[in-house]
Amino acid sequence: MEAFKTLASQVSDISDDFAEAAGQFILQMAAGRDYFLIWKYDVPFFTKPPVKPPEYGEMYLNLPYIIMGKSRTGRKTWVTDKITEAAEQLSPDALMANSFSPEALIDDLAEKYNPASNSSIGILIIDDCGGFFDSLKKEYMASLLPTVSSILSNRDFKRRTRAMKGESAWVRNPYLIIWMNGTRDLPKKFERGWFEQGYANRQIYVFGKRKVKQSPGLDEKGKLIQTQLLAYLEQIHNPPRVNIIDFDTETRKYRKVVTDGLEERLDKEEFGDKESWISITPLFIDKVAAIKRLSHVNDEEREAIKNGRLPRLLIGMEDYKYAEVWIKKCEGWLDQVIEKMTEPRSEKDTTQKDRIERIFNIIRAAGAGGIQKQKLYRKADLDDSRKLKAVVDVLLQGERISEEKVPTKGATATVYKALN
Repeated sequence: MEAFKTLASQVSDISDDFAEAAGQFILQMAAGRDYFLIWKYDVPFFTKPPVKPPEYGEMYLNLPYIIMGKSRTGRKTWVTDKITEAAEQLSPDALMANSFSPEALIDDLAEKYNPASNSSIGILIIDDCGGFFDSLKKEYMASLLPTVSSILSNRDFKRRTRAMKGESAWVRNPYLIIWMNGTRDLPKKFERGWFEQGYANRQIYVFGKRKVKQSPGLDEKGKLIQTQLLAYLEQIHNPPRVNIIDFDTETRKYRKVVTDGLEERLDKEEFGDKESWISITPLFIDKVAAIKRLSHVNDEEREAIKNGRLPRLLIGMEDYKYAEVWIKKCEGWLDQVIEKMTEPRSEKDTTQKDRIERIFNIIRAAGAGGIQKQKLYRKADLDDSRKLKAVVDVLLQGERISEEKVPTKGATATVYKALN
């Protein structure tokens, strides 16, 4: 990942965050289903001899990314072109069409099954994905996000499609990775239901702003790094057998402390609209830590991978802490996504029903602590306080929100909270 960031900084002014995300994504492509992470040790209840129960739960390293930046100056397309270049070098047959229906997606991925690797690898890259999210509101696309969510779990997937003439298309051992880019206003196209369907909660959101600087061009050191980077990725890619990534003892203990602490906070319901996404941040951290570990495999380990004799790659505290910091950054970007989703549209385009739902979503996004009346009025961006009162009255009568009086500095404030 550092190598990609170095090269990007010499030839472009893209943000470091876009370069970081791209480096992680390229390593996902190199890894494929040839590496998995042991994310838990388990005791199976319902197996018996001669079937040997698995001793651990396997997790593959695919994470979908959306990067968002300003039109023209965000350099979204530049970094997406580099992602595509890497895909064409490492897995050209895995590239998928980016104009599809749910059925076409399943058929395309099923056709990519490779008996040699016993897997169906798909790389979906969508430049300027605004049109893609517009299409999700059409009736024939209604099942796409639940389908993608199922496939991202890396389990076999079977569904009947028209293209298969009534037969079930079988996606065996899938490994789907998704990279999209859009403008900073892209979240305005999102529907809240997408978070409830699961896919939006599996997504990594990255906002970036270009660095205002002159790119010096690729120097001699950069040309050497360029050669070494491709050679490194090719050594990681397509090893003779599947390789296992695990946590060392210290990191596994620390990881449990982090997970237990998060579960306590989830029980208190303090995350509002972010709760579903926050609830799987341990998974995000695990995957990013494993990707980071793959970024610094030493010569001896690479030789062992090449010869099919590497026992396990171990994740240490440094890699895990890196992943924690990155996912915390992503949580901040998620806040921006939710804020954009609840931004007001122009009054002439907003019906009373739309206004009610938008204001309810603002209240719900505030979480268990609720939102004060004055702050709600500012966020609602209405030209008349009577419009807000009319909406609040409807929500109170429908028992969708509660109204409380809470003491503040020398006064009392009205606070609204969303009800389950």
